[in-house]
Amino acid sequence: MDELVDIYGNNYTLGLKNKGVGVLNKEDVHHLSAVGPFARAAGVPIDVRNETEDMLPWKEVGFEVVTENSGDVWARNMVRLRELYVSMRIIENVINGLPEGDIALDFKGFPAGEAINRLEAPRGELFYYAKGNKTQILERLKIKAPTFSNVPSMVHGFKNNEYASAPAIIGSYDPCLSCTSR
Repeated sequence: MDELVDIYGNNYTLGLKNKGVGVLNKEDVHHLSAVGPFARAAGVPIDVRNETEDMLPWKEVGFEVVTENSGDVWARNMVRLRELYVSMRIIENVINGLPEGDIALDFKGFPAGEAINRLEAPRGELFYYAKGNKTQILERLKIKAPTFSNVPSMVHGFKNNEYASAPAIIGSYDPCLSCTSR
């Protein structure tokens, strides 16, 4: 990892190809409602794990928000690379802190009621809403994937850039197009 971060962070040719390309500034992030590395690469420290401790006590297991400030392809890729260190630390801390005993619960019956959950995925915030009505089929299920949230940001990132920069911009956006299907 150190070698990859060093190469990407200090390679002159990669810098020429990725710095200043596909830029989103803080105002763009807020205006376009960008999430995940798109927002954090522009210096906006939004991350669901920073707002909730529903799933894990994030601060306790070593979570920290990684940001850059240039908002370009280079910054988005650096955020992702540096986030790998945070992820490895969280995994080690969770494994080392697991309590003894069962880790699964048996559940029988059909759900009734509503549930909302927000999670931070590699591309940004995932939002889930489910409503059960005591049958095998949920009454309502709504999933909002981060790729869907970031489409306007990616489109904005193409403006005033060379055609040859499109693959780098798309790659830094890391789209999951099947996630956007409705």
